[in-house]
Amino acid sequence: MKSMKKTLIAALMVGAMTSTSMATDVICGGQVPLINNIIGIGMMTLDFGSAGTLVECADFFINNNSATWDLTIECNTSGNGGQFENHGGDAIVPTTMNVIVGNLGGTLGGAAAAFVPGTLLAGASVNWNPTQTSATQMYNLAVVASWAKSAALAGLYTETITATIIATL
Repeated sequence: MKSMKKTLIAALMVGAMTSTSMATDVICGGQVPLINNIIGIGMMTLDFGSAGTLVECADFFINNNSATWDLTIECNTSGNGGQFENHGGDAIVPTTMNVIVGNLGGTLGGAAAAFVPGTLLAGASVNWNPTQTSATQMYNLAVVASWAKSAALAGLYTETITATIIATL
């Protein structure tokens, strides 16, 4: 009986060593959600009754965690190309209107090329296409304008500044 038991154990061991085996690969992981937004804040207290020099008109705060993205800022939405207009069609025309890096801080993504200030007058737009290795967080761009003291009629003079951000995955 002992020899039969030993023979059976030996046969099972040989069978186990000569049997086929299988392997498979699995993929594990997770996802970081895309963050791609721009927050705009316009100033409604501009004093057109006095001359203004590099007065902040709007702030934009960028949050983005994709490797590449495109930003366009323009103020030609109503066809007036950077002029402040009232409902009667009267206009206050700035001598300059530029997009600059704001003074409110934030973090520009790693390895991203610095923003180059640009003008918004006469229907021009400002474009920026950075490539980054880390996320941009609350990075501030500001629109500043200069104008001469206005002799315009009383009223509310406004301009719409549009910022568009597109992320690439």
